[in-house]
Amino acid sequence: MLLFCPASVLAGGRGGGHHGGGGALGKVSSGLGSASRGGGGSSSTESREERRREPVYVDAPVPIHANGGVIIRRRQKPLLPPPPAHIEGYVGASKVHDSDGSLSAELGVVDDWFRVDGSYTRYYEAQPGMNTLTLSMPKITGGVRLYDGPGSKIYITAGLVGAKTKHDQVMDSSFVGVTGGVRVVVPSSDLAALVGTAEVMLFEDNVTATSLRAGVRIGPLEATLRLLDFNVGPPLWGPELGLRF
Repeated sequence: MLLFCPASVLAGGRGGGHHGGGGALGKVSSGLGSASRGGGGSSSTESREERRREPVYVDAPVPIHANGGVIIRRRQKPLLPPPPAHIEGYVGASKVHDSDGSLSAELGVVDDWFRVDGSYTRYYEAQPGMNTLTLSMPKITGGVRLYDGPGSKIYITAGLVGAKTKHDQVMDSSFVGVTGGVRVVVPSSDLAALVGTAEVMLFEDNVTATSLRAGVRIGPLEATLRLLDFNVGPPLWGPELGLRF
């Protein structure tokens, strides 16, 4: 899977001042604070399960040879029920270009066609003589599977997302918004798969963000490139390593 990021996306900062930390996260925090001030501030069933697990039987004709002809007897053949919903989790850490890094955690409930996920990501950046600047982003989404190919999974997702800065040199800011996107898993072998997500986030005070993540999964290990690009500062991007369980 190829991730195409125009050079302008990975270029310098957009909007905002130069308060906050000295790196990319500080500029993003400053831009969020400016947007917040410009907008006037922001505030932030058992029987059913049994039926599902019951084996389903279908008739399969079995020929029995007898004197003078063939008698057809039908034999019942059990079919396994579909697998129940299961829990998926993920934890990962990223090195952010021109900043320090980020930590991510995700937990979801997934069945054949639907999924519900909750995640939390925190970006952090050291500030000389001050507390570490952070950007926290909780998110909850629901997804519907659109494609049932040979092992491939494509989900359309939508939900709610928040963004909150802490220890900014000028002022902290907090936003709530909506998010929508696509989530893809394409197996390339029994142990490996290509993985990717793409989301657009719409916040208050005309703040928007694009989130991209793409890479490869080998067993439980995932190696990806993650990008978070607000319209009020430079993109926060870098390699991420994580475990999916």
